[in-house]
Amino acid sequence: AHGGGERLRGRGARAAGDIEPVGAHAEFDHRGAELLEDRRRHVVGRAMRTIDHDPHAFERELGGEGALAVFDITASGIFHARDLAEAARNAPFGGGDYLIAAGGWFALASLVAWWGGQGVFVPMRSSAHFAFPICGLGFAATVAYLLRRDHGRVETAANRALGMAWAAIGWSILAFCAGAMVMAYRGQPSALNTITMFVASVYGIGWALAATITRQGWMSVTAFVSFLAVPVFGALAGTGQEFLAYAITLVLIAVLPGLRLRAAAGAPTKAGG
Repeated sequence: AHGGGERLRGRGARAAGDIEPVGAHAEFDHRGAELLEDRRRHVVGRAMRTIDHDPHAFERELGGEGALAVFDITASGIFHARDLAEAARNAPFGGGDYLIAAGGWFALASLVAWWGGQGVFVPMRSSAHFAFPICGLGFAATVAYLLRRDHGRVETAANRALGMAWAAIGWSILAFCAGAMVMAYRGQPSALNTITMFVASVYGIGWALAATITRQGWMSVTAFVSFLAVPVFGALAGTGQEFLAYAITLVLIAVLPGLRLRAAAGAPTKAGG
């Protein structure tokens, strides 16, 4: 039982080592580890001494050691979760440029489509047909550049998790758009009106997740704005004004937050707790 406890402790220690303690928290972790080690030696030593006098007592001590192993692993998990949150706050998510690119390109496409409806360009339907594919290609080129630029960049575990979540959101948007276009091609053009609602919904999920990991209040507000936009898009569907609303929403939930994340990523890392 003692060897199993040691192996489990080792795994917990390696998990906690993914994120380096920050500032004053390092001392807290050191003392916490010492406390756990002292308690383990005390219980195990007491169990070994009692075996000479009462074998049944050793069994009771062995059970106590198993409980201590559980306590040890749980404490390591708590330290790791706390350090993960600290690292996410002190090493801001570096995906700001991707959000700026997505929000900027597709907000531009929406404005072109809206301007078409106002008679500034070709009719709205035609302007939307060329604006979104062209801006989609521009976005793809921008992402390709950003991925090449960021290749090999060192990130915290929290930032990797957020990056994977936003990448999944991007792929889900692409898949949904493809499905909606297939439905439109088969004679159900109203399916295209659901794209804006889906985009706002998954952006809300992304910001809610980011707020949970980083504990940044402004991200919770951004998630709320994303969710609030969904019924607005539903109310405006088919009026032509949904394109203007979509452009404004993308600025609020992608471009401006992206600029904030970019500025935070360029700022000096916070020290201490």
